[in-house]
Order: sequence, then structure tokens, then C-alpha cells
Amino acid sequence: MNKIKQLTTILLALILTISISGCSNQNSGDADKMQTEFDQFIEQEFIDTMESDYTSLHSFIENPENFGIDLNNVEIGFGSGYSEEELEEAKKTTEETAERFAEFDRDLLTAKQQETYDIYQNALELALESNDDKYDYIAPAFETATGAYCQIPTMLTDWTVRNEQDVKDLITLVDDTDRYIQSLLDYLKVQEEKDTLSINVNDVVEYCQGIVDAKDNSPILQALNEKIDALNLDENQKNTYKQQLSTTFNDSFITAYQNIIDTVNGLDKSKINDGGLANIENGKEYYQLLLQNATASSKTVTEIQSEFEDAMDDCLKEMQSLIISNPSISSVVQNNFGSIKTNYNSYEEMMQDLATEIQEDFPDIGTIDYQIAQIDPSLANNSVAAYYNLPALDSKAANQIRVNSDNNEIDISAVDTFQTIAHESLPGHMYQVNYSYLNLDNNYRKVLASNPSYQEGWAVYVQYYCNKYLSQQVNSDILELMKYNNIYSYYAMILCDIGIHYEGWDLDEFKDNLADLGFVINDDDSLELQYNQLKDNPTIFVPYYYGYLQFSNLETTAKEELGNKFNDIEFHEALLTSGCAPFTIVEKNVENYIETNK
Repeated sequence: MNKIKQLTTILLALILTISISGCSNQNSGDADKMQTEFDQFIEQEFIDTMESDYTSLHSFIENPENFGIDLNNVEIGFGSGYSEEELEEAKKTTEETAERFAEFDRDLLTAKQQETYDIYQNALELALESNDDKYDYIAPAFETATGAYCQIPTMLTDWTVRNEQDVKDLITLVDDTDRYIQSLLDYLKVQEEKDTLSINVNDVVEYCQGIVDAKDNSPILQALNEKIDALNLDENQKNTYKQQLSTTFNDSFITAYQNIIDTVNGLDKSKINDGGLANIENGKEYYQLLLQNATASSKTVTEIQSEFEDAMDDCLKEMQSLIISNPSISSVVQNNFGSIKTNYNSYEEMMQDLATEIQEDFPDIGTIDYQIAQIDPSLANNSVAAYYNLPALDSKAANQIRVNSDNNEIDISAVDTFQTIAHESLPGHMYQVNYSYLNLDNNYRKVLASNPSYQEGWAVYVQYYCNKYLSQQVNSDILELMKYNNIYSYYAMILCDIGIHYEGWDLDEFKDNLADLGFVINDDDSLELQYNQLKDNPTIFVPYYYGYLQFSNLETTAKEELGNKFNDIEFHEALLTSGCAPFTIVEKNVENYIETNK
């Protein structure tokens, strides 16, 4: 899955930190004036966000002065903390922004601006709904997969160090770790008081203990030192910076992670919620908001649940049809597809073939300069085959795909390894991001417009689409059977996610419902591990497979309507043209494509 290195807020991006400075009054009767001022508003949103969020600024922009960004307004650090005052300020800012945004008359905007308006409005409405005080202190502060405490080390390991100023800023950033983490811990203590505490103590402590135990031998520190060494600086100066970094790393970073261990171990275990959000007051309503954020939609929990139930039935029908038409392939299911291999011996081979194959099926965006780099073995997660790092908007550096080539548990020849590379690179995340950078008309749309289900759904959709490129290596029916089997499993996990967080399932109910869905798992430890993953990370799989389901349904509709007039390149362009937009917008683009080509 995608590994975009951005810190998420405690409200999981539901509260937008948006500035309203520098905006003038509207004249709703003057279309030209309104269109100009709307463009200014959207661009200012981009600028204000970059100025208020140093980590985003550094990640997305190499030359801030070219974007109208005033570095004097930028505070180097991990951003606002999570005190009550800061959370209330975020709410106030969102409400003020809503008042400002309401002054724009959508009907007076151009078609492109209306699209931007709709994207912005979708995010703003979710933010406003989350502003309700009843949701304060519900969000988990230490999610085991997505929590800031585990994102920060990864983000720093991949941190770009371009010049000497970046080194100085990096030291300042690392020095901010203790302050930022302390705000999370303060938030955690308030959760304990309010009986809204959800945390996997053992997993958090184990992770943080590994950070603390490494100290000066930390792979994080080693990675940062290597970046300093790569700069064109005097050796004495390099050594001075590395010593400063080491001191700061131990004084702030290591101290912060030791504080996490001490605070988490000191929690009143009787206050910890051992179930999902449904067990917390207003938790079900909050889960509804999380689902809406994950899908960029206003659909209810039951509507989303129904979609996945129907999709699971369709998966079963497809698998049954495949086995009936080709009974010989049923044997591969018995060994969990373990014998099915591709002919690939390297990630480079996969990338080269994908770059060639997709030319016939996806819009041309020119040659993407990319680099395949190995994940440091000491940092590698055994379950991760590869990930993609987003490039800066104005960067000339090669796109970077990180691969786990030294991990003996990763089988290069496995079908899912090929699919992972397609997911992360071509025509997945790397392709989609580069398409957006090249074709979208404003910076807000390029990097801040957010629909997690579009972003991840696209990558999942194309990873299975690329099965067609394996037809000379693996039987097509087997590939289809593998696809539907895998998708069925993820759909089941999403229904279980809903069951845990909305219906209040405990571990036993989770096991029973999995059995009802056709899963026979005799390993209680594995079942508990899976239950905890869903419990600790609400909606974790939703963006991937809700998005996939929407893209897949749109493809089916377009093929049924157009028959032999269906064109892959044109269809994919319709999916891509608006970027990470809500699916209501994507659907309109596909409808236009269908009507134009009937």
C-alpha cells in the first residue's frame, strides 16, 4: 500500500487548518471579479497551508519564493500541537473560512472553478461537521498503523536534505520532537480522564522501545547523517552538523519516545477501551465521519455497508463462474495460490515492462524519471515490498520508488509483488501524481485536494488492471481467481471494521462473523492480531477498496454502454482528469466520456 510520508492530524484531516488572511469582499454580481477572487482565494489557501505546515512545505516545494511563500511566516517544526486551545483555534479558523467561502456564488464561476469549488466544499463540510464539541478527544492519538508517533521516524528517514540550510532546519525540526510528542501525550491523558482512551499499549511500547534502545545507532540518525555526507560541504562542517544533530536527536527525539513509553505504561489500564469506537460515547457518530472522510462522500454507514455486501456477492459469483468454466484452476486455491509465480527476477524488470505496456492503455505523460532505491534493511518492514515517495512540485530530482530487495521474505517472482510495484509506480501512485502535476491547473488541486479513496482506489484498480500484462506468464483465469479472492478478503475486513466500530463487535463476534463470511481460520493468535489491527486503526482498509469498487463499477458501466467503442486510454483520462476529486465529480467525467462516444 501507499506510503506517502505526511503527518496526519489528530482529527484525521477532518479539521482543516485554513487561513483567511488577505481576502477581500465579493461582488456576487460581477462574474469576472468573482472568478478572479476565487482563484486568489484558492491559491492563498495553498500558500497559507504551506506557510503554516513546515513538513508539507519542505516535502512539496523546493523553491518557496517562486510560489509567493514568505519564509518569514514559516515556523520550523511538526506543526500545531493538540492542546485544547489549539484544537479550538482550528475549529474557529474552519468556521471563519466557511463564512468566507460562502460568499462565492458557484453559478458565476467557470466550469473548472466549479469543480475546484465542489472539491473544496466537500472537505470543508466534513471539517465543519467534525467541529462539534461532542467529538472532542474521541480520535485515537496513537494508532498502531497511522499514528504520528510511528509516522515521524519514517518521515525523517526519507527526509530530503538539499542544501546547508536544510541541515540547519532539520536540526530545528528534530529538536521539536519532544514538544510535539508531549502535546500528543497531554491529549492522551485528557482521553484517560474523559473515558475516550483507545490504545494498544503493548504495540506502542514495543515500537517506541526499539527507537529508544537504538540511540546513536538509530537507523534514522544514520540515514540523516548519510544525507549530510552527500552534500558538497567542508568535512569539518559536516562533522559539526552531525554532532549537533546527534545531540539534538538524543536530547529531544529519544527523550520524546522515552516519554511515550513512560506515559503509556503509566495509564490506568481499566480506562482503556478494549473494543471499537462504538463503545465510546458519540463514537458511532464519529465513525460515520471517519467513513465519510475515507470515501469523500456523504453516504451513511449502512449505505457503505450495503455496497460492500453486494460487492462480496459479486466476487463470489465471479469466482464460481471461473471455477465452473475451468475446473482445473480450483486446485490453486487449496495451496493459497502459493505455486503461482511470474518470470520476474528484479524490480527493475517489472518497471521496464510496465513503462512499455501502459503506453497502449493510459494517457501519455512523457517519460517519468525515476530511481529505484533500496530500503535500509534495518528499517525495512517485512510486510512491505515497496513504496513511493511524493516528489516536490518544482523538483527536477528523479521520482523515488523504495524497494525491499534485501528481505528474504519478499518473493520477487510472486504475483502480488508485481501488483505492489504497479500500485506504487506505473500506472499507480507515481503515474497518477505525475499526471496531476502535469495537467491540473492550480497548486491546491495538485497537492491539497484530498480524497483518500480516489488516491488509493486508483492504485488498487490499476494493480489488478495490470494483470493483463502477465497473461504470457500466468494463466489468465488463475489471475482473475486470485484477484477476486483477494478483493473478497478485503471487503470482508471492511465489513468487520464496520462491525467493530459501529456495531460494537468484540473478538468473539468478530470470529463468528468471519466464519459466517466463509473464512475458516483455526489460528486464534492470527484472528486476535487481525481484530486488533482493525480495532486500533478504524477505516484502515476503506479508502483502498471503496475506491477500487467505484473505479471498477465505472469501468463496467462504460464498457456496457460503449461496447466496442470503449477505449482504455480515453476512459482512464476521464478518471484522471480531475485529480483526487470526490467520486461524484469522477462519475460526471465518465458520463461525459460515455455520452461523447456513444
